[in-house]
Amino acid sequence: MSTVLPYYPAKLHEGATWYIAFYVIDPRTGKLSRRRIKWNRIEKISERRRQGKEMCRQLNERLARGWNPLAEELASRSQSLLPDAAREFLREKEKRFEEGTVRADTLRSYRSYLSMIEKHIPIGSIPIVWAFSEKPLSHF
Repeated sequence: MSTVLPYYPAKLHEGATWYIAFYVIDPRTGKLSRRRIKWNRIEKISERRRQGKEMCRQLNERLARGWNPLAEELASRSQSLLPDAAREFLREKEKRFEEGTVRADTLRSYRSYLSMIEKHIPIGSIPIVWAFSEKPLSHF
């Protein structure tokens, strides 16, 4: 009798873009969702490979103990005030821009979207953000 795991183990993928990929159950949909961690930042190939394998080992240990990054993220952000959620979103995108994983035009677009939202929604009128994603955001 086989056991179905709620995840696929992390694996290092080498190529033009190195990344670590694994699948976990998305608590919102109940379906498997792929998570990718870019792994190009280490210049020396042998060191990149060694650290990538170590990261996979650590991720797989956490996954085996029941860790789900999507459930963790959902719980931590499920009841945020709109201004706090917007600031956190922008801070995360600016960090990714500095890492080189988000383009300047993309960051500019995110800032523009948030500016439009602030114009249409008075700051104090929405106390809590339950579910907020790029799709509803792009409709403004």
